[in-house]
This record gives sequence, C-alpha cells and structure tokens, in this order.
Amino acid sequence: MEQSNSVNVCVSVLEELNTKMVDVYFPVITYLGISMALGTIGNCFVSYIYYYKFDATATHMFIIALSVCDFLTCIICIPMDVVILHFSYTFHNDAACRVIRYVVAVAVINSALIVFVIAVDRYILICRPLKQNISVRNSKKILAFFTIFTLIVSIPAIFVHGKQNKMVKRCGNIGKECSLIPYINGTIYSLAYYSFVSTVCCCMLIILLIIYLLIGMRIWKIYKAKKIKAIQFRETFTTRTITKLEDQFTDSRSSVMQPSTFAHLKKQSMPPARSNLIFFIITLVWIIAYIPHFGGVFWMLLVKDFEVVASDKELVINKLLTYSLYLSSALNPYIYGLFNRQFRNELLALFRNLFKPCNKKNIEIR
Repeated sequence: MEQSNSVNVCVSVLEELNTKMVDVYFPVITYLGISMALGTIGNCFVSYIYYYKFDATATHMFIIALSVCDFLTCIICIPMDVVILHFSYTFHNDAACRVIRYVVAVAVINSALIVFVIAVDRYILICRPLKQNISVRNSKKILAFFTIFTLIVSIPAIFVHGKQNKMVKRCGNIGKECSLIPYINGTIYSLAYYSFVSTVCCCMLIILLIIYLLIGMRIWKIYKAKKIKAIQFRETFTTRTITKLEDQFTDSRSSVMQPSTFAHLKKQSMPPARSNLIFFIITLVWIIAYIPHFGGVFWMLLVKDFEVVASDKELVINKLLTYSLYLSSALNPYIYGLFNRQFRNELLALFRNLFKPCNKKNIEIR
C-alpha cells in the first residue's frame, strides 16, 4: 500500500515538474512558435512564386528546393521539438526520440547544403560567366544527390540521441527525457559526431565567406569598368560637340543620345553596396544559426549531469542556443525572396488578385 502511494506521489511529482518546465521554457517555446510561423508563411510564398511565376533556371530550382526543405522543417521539426519541451520528465518513447532527431538532422543538413550550392551557382554566374552554367536538369540531379546523401550522413544522429534518465528529488532516477547521450556519462560517440559536424560546418562557412567576397570583388570591378566607360563616353561626345558646333544635327544627336545611354548604363550596373549587403546578411544568418547551436550542444555534452546541475536560466539559454539553427529556416525565404525586385512585384500582384473579389463584393453591396 505504501509502495502504491509512493508511486502515485512520484507520478504526481513528474507531472508537476513537466508543468513547471513548460513555464521555464516559455521563452524557448515562444521563439520556436515565431520561427515556425515566419518560416511557414515565407517559404509558402517563395515556393509558389518561384515555381509558377519565374522561369525555370538552376538558381530558381535551388531556391525552390531550399524553401520546400525549410517549410518541412517548420511544420515538422519545430513542432516535434515543442512536444519534447512539453515532456521534459516523461518522454518514455526511445524510438520516437531517435526518429525525431534523425528527421531534424536530415532537414538541417539538406538545407545547409542547398544554401552552399546556391552560393556556388552565383559564383559561377558572376565570376565565371564564360564557363558552362549549371543546367536545370543537373540542378535536379544535384538536389536528388543531396537528399540521398543527407539520409545517409544523418544516420549517426539516431545513435547519439535517445531516452535518458533524469534525477527527481525524493523519487530517484525515474524521469525520462529525449536528449543527447552525454559524453562524460556515456560514450564518446556524441562528442566525436558533433566535433565532425561542427568542423565541416565551419569549413563550409569559411568557403561561403570566400565565395561571397569574390562575388563582391567581381561586382565592384564590373561597376568600376562601367563607370570608366561612362566617363569615356561623356568625354567623347563632349569633344564632338565642341569640335562640331556648327553641325546642328551632330549636336542634337549627341544631346539626345547622351541621357538615354547614361540611363542604360545606370540600369545595367549592379550597385555593389546593395549586393554586398545581401551577401553579408546571408553570411550573418549562417553565423547566427549554426555557431550558437554547436556552442549549446558542446555545453550540454561536456558538463556532467547538465540537466541536473544547471539552473533554470542556464537551461533556457542552452535551449535557445541549441535551437538557433531554426533561424535559418525562418529567415531564408525573406533573404532570397524580398531582396528580389521581381519577387516583390509578383507578391504584390498576388495580394491584389487575392483581394480583388472582396473589393468587388463590397462595391456590389454598396
């Protein structure tokens, strides 16, 4: 009888601890909810507009694939992490925990690879225009390869995550949570796996920075060359005007052609400041999304009994760091979408078409 009462007390304690941790993790759950909403809405619009309104190119195929991958991350991976946070002491299904972490790994790695190949594609288009660009057919093959590759590479995530015991006062080690297998308390596999993944991520980040730096330098050279040509053009027509003042036809022709030609040159030139801003934002998102994530993971791995010894504030900070990778899925559609003028025009046209029936109905009622 006493044992039954003790069990009931411990069950009640676990439920209370779950409720308490939901309150503690409220900032984390709010962050995940906002990321999910932003990513779901943004990636829906990017996928639709780039697929139905834009021409089929390799770059557009990569952006569509990225938006689809990020969309699935927002509607599958983020809700699963929210569920895990709601069962901080009573997550009993070990298989579900491993599958969730495997799915998250597949989505995140695939998204990172697509971001990387978009940078490579832009480098080829801008810095190596004479070389053969990536075709639409080859882009589909690359995306298929990425999918298969990430399905294989993410397999270790199944073995470094799982159901872990959690200490509960007065009841012993009866709590259950879905988390990493600690390096100090368990095996070396978790540390080795994340050390390898973080090294690869840092190498990709460095390559990305170099690629965008080369793209920015190339755009700056193009801008300077066009500026020099514009100056030479102006000097040429000024000389003709001075030497042929009596020729009204030549004078009028030069005065007519000059503005249109300058307008054409201005239209064709690419402002380096704007391009560099976009590249900086893309790189910044990578840094914000992935570097803090690995910091949170290694913090959890290297501190013995982290979940037990950490304060509530430290737990919240650790979760925010660990889930920072979802920033990429939430912000990517706005970087690759709203910085594109054609995309903005198509988005405005889409909203006009959506609200046209409502406006017509209001007019008819009046």
